[in-house]
Amino acid sequence: MSARNMDLGSAKGIRSLGPLGNEVLGQWCPGGANVEVTLAQNLEMTASQIASFSGGSIQVAAGGTLGIGGQQQFSSDDTPKGIFTTSGGDVLGKRRSGHQCQWITHRLL
Repeated sequence: MSARNMDLGSAKGIRSLGPLGNEVLGQWCPGGANVEVTLAQNLEMTASQIASFSGGSIQVAAGGTLGIGGQQQFSSDDTPKGIFTTSGGDVLGKRRSGHQCQWITHRLL
């Protein structure tokens, strides 16, 4: 998905669940979808998440700031906050400021 700005606030955020909790779906689709977020300007996540729970990778690129926030609980949702995968997908973040790029890469096993 792409946009100028994105503010996820304290919403559940963006989640790739794949066949999580659906054994029948898991027979035809063993992994989750990749998540790609491209923003011309800023990403703000006060207490939200961009997450893949079934092996999909995550790529986030922002032309401005990446305000990832913290682990504050503003709702009954007890899943971790931030940008992460739980089943081995890659996480790649890119922030462009002027002519400089900062890359953040992490692989969880």
